[in-house]
Amino acid sequence: MRFLTNKIEDNTSGIIISFIYEDVKTRSDVFNYLDKLSNNELSRQIYEYNTIKGSLGEIFKYSVSKDKKAIIVGLGKKEKLTRQKLSQTIASAARCTKTIAGNKSLAIDT
Repeated sequence: MRFLTNKIEDNTSGIIISFIYEDVKTRSDVFNYLDKLSNNELSRQIYEYNTIKGSLGEIFKYSVSKDKKAIIVGLGKKEKLTRQKLSQTIASAARCTKTIAGNKSLAIDT
């Protein structure tokens, strides 16, 4: 598996991992990019239909386009996030990519 570090718009990765907090509604540039690819359906799934609430370790897989898959990972409450919880959550998300066949590269929102 390759880890890509270029700008999100130039990213050729088949899987992109993005993170959301349980108590913060601001979205990262990566999330906004994925949402744009999905014609705002990704944010609708999360914020209108409450498919994922952002709880620690919660994972939501979504196909944003024909060749891009998103894994949205909950980080829990922002003030309670620790380095250990973050690393465990990233590891869980990376393991989740194994269930998505046909992708050989991974991008992680930072």
